[in-house]
Amino acid sequence: PYTPQPAADFAAALPAEAAPYADALRGGATNAWGSFDGFKSGLEGEAAALSDDVLSAAYAAGEPQRQFGWQSAWTTFYWAWWIAFSPFVGLFLARISRGRSVREFIIGCVFAPAMVCFAWMAILGGTAIDLELSGAAEGAIIGASNTAKLFVTLQSMIDGGLLSGITIMCVVLIMTFLVTSADSGILVMNTIMSGGDQNIGNKHKIVWGLILTAVIGTLLFAGKQNGGADPMEALKSAMIIGALPFTMVMGLMCVSLAKALYRDGLREKAGESAPAE
Repeated sequence: PYTPQPAADFAAALPAEAAPYADALRGGATNAWGSFDGFKSGLEGEAAALSDDVLSAAYAAGEPQRQFGWQSAWTTFYWAWWIAFSPFVGLFLARISRGRSVREFIIGCVFAPAMVCFAWMAILGGTAIDLELSGAAEGAIIGASNTAKLFVTLQSMIDGGLLSGITIMCVVLIMTFLVTSADSGILVMNTIMSGGDQNIGNKHKIVWGLILTAVIGTLLFAGKQNGGADPMEALKSAMIIGALPFTMVMGLMCVSLAKALYRDGLREKAGESAPAE
């Protein structure tokens, strides 16, 4: 495991040309969620005028702290992400899984998506790592921003018309995912606000859609205005803050689920067919 990198160690690892600008370089070079392009674009003054070779060496000097930041922060972030996302995901899955057994629900909503994610990360992620380790990508994948890594990886693998076709397909799939997720989220929000009523008018959907868009846009704008290289930071922080109190609700939901399953088992043993309330 990685340990925190003191500022003195970072300064000592810098090339001589970059040493006078250690304080200006350290923030971007040690950002676990950033990229080399983001590091360069965030520099100002004389530090921004350094050559690419010097900046590459300065970015490499922050690698230990980036690794430490990633390993210490990602578990908290994803924990909070899924807790904050659980009301939407839970209600959405409940609606599309009506009539399914618990076994079918677990297989279709837990194991199948996990295997798809595993295959995606193993095949495409493993290929990207191999391209970088072998030198075939020449640092293009590592240097790309997080939003562009998929397309840079594809560009390193294929070219010509096939690359154009797959790129267009990826963009369409990403847009479809965003639109369907937003539509499902608005539907779930309306269901919660209406006390479980599933027959919601279009006016309510439009209003909550505009509110959701405004909140997300405001958080992204706030993150950019605060000088952060990643405008998503404000959105991530809001999700982590909102997820903490919801952990208590999730605990009560787990207790309720256990009680419901236990009572269903008792009814089944007694020969009753009525489901648990």
